[in-house]
Amino acid sequence: MVSDILSNQLQLQISGAPPRPALVQPSSLEECQSPSLWDRLGHVTWANFNLTLSTGGIGLLLSKQPHRFPGLTTIGKIVYIFDLFLILFLTAIIMRRFMLNRQRLSISLLRPGESLFFPTFLLSLVTAIVNMEILFWVYVTFALLVGIIQFYALFTAGKLLARNASPAWIMPIFPIMLTGTVAAAVAPVQSPHHRIPILIAGLTFQGLEFWVVMMVYASYLSRLMQWGLPEPNLRPGMFIAVGPSSFTALALIQLSEAVPLQHGSFTVSHGIVQILHIVAVAFSTFIWSLSLWFFITTQIDCLSVARELSFHLVW
Repeated sequence: MVSDILSNQLQLQISGAPPRPALVQPSSLEECQSPSLWDRLGHVTWANFNLTLSTGGIGLLLSKQPHRFPGLTTIGKIVYIFDLFLILFLTAIIMRRFMLNRQRLSISLLRPGESLFFPTFLLSLVTAIVNMEILFWVYVTFALLVGIIQFYALFTAGKLLARNASPAWIMPIFPIMLTGTVAAAVAPVQSPHHRIPILIAGLTFQGLEFWVVMMVYASYLSRLMQWGLPEPNLRPGMFIAVGPSSFTALALIQLSEAVPLQHGSFTVSHGIVQILHIVAVAFSTFIWSLSLWFFITTQIDCLSVARELSFHLVW
């Protein structure tokens, strides 16, 4: 082995090339072992809260099913408790990561690759504020601040390129996206006097989310036209584009159903509420068609490279 190294160094000196460092072989099997569990947990990022986001979404859908049976409530409770466990577990793990290195917190909120998924943490907390009016307003305020500050940070950093545009760019506005759904869940248990402001806030911020998403969709489709589809392992992340339109459609229908029948101008004619509900259903169907199109096209794009797929946190 020593003679090989000397021979290699002699040849490099003759050729005039700079010497290359000799390869160091591991001295023991311990250096070749895979990372420990604690090392792997140290790499938990905000993107891991997609797990609690999807679990909470399942619980939300179960609570809104019109055709119910006794076991459905039990299933919903199990999902809800499991979601709370996941939230507490991931929060503890990511706090440990930041406590070991405090600079990682600021880096995670400023680096586009990870900061885009910070809103998934807020969305995971939505399940804990249903039917609580005060926390609803706290959540709305915090979600609005996140949507403004995080986009400002992305705008000033200027590290995202148009050729890399993806549906993940809409993640900072995602907490606002659920404002309408949460408002529709909180409002029915409130008095008519408190219900109207909640419904107005839900409709306002749901509209804000919709228009911001439409602008990001333009950049995303422009990228697909000019630079083609993402890499195979990133294509499942294209399903993110399905969510905003479908959640907006759901929120509009639920908000129209939560309008009080005996309050203000609604007491003059009950037909106003019925007309409002019909308009909400019609417009929701109009918007939902965009989600259907994104779902079908993304499904085809993923199936075309099914054998090349490998896991990525953007999933």
